[in-house]
Amino acid sequence: MRSKVDYDQSHMKTSACIHIPADLMNGKGWTSW
Repeated sequence: MRSKVDYDQSHMKTSACIHIPADLMNGKGWTSW
């Protein structure tokens, strides 16, 4: 099991480009995680 820091860093690198625009369109910012 990876630590939360490792997960967050990996998630930011791999998924931020997907989550940020979608969340902004939904008006949620980062809260939908």
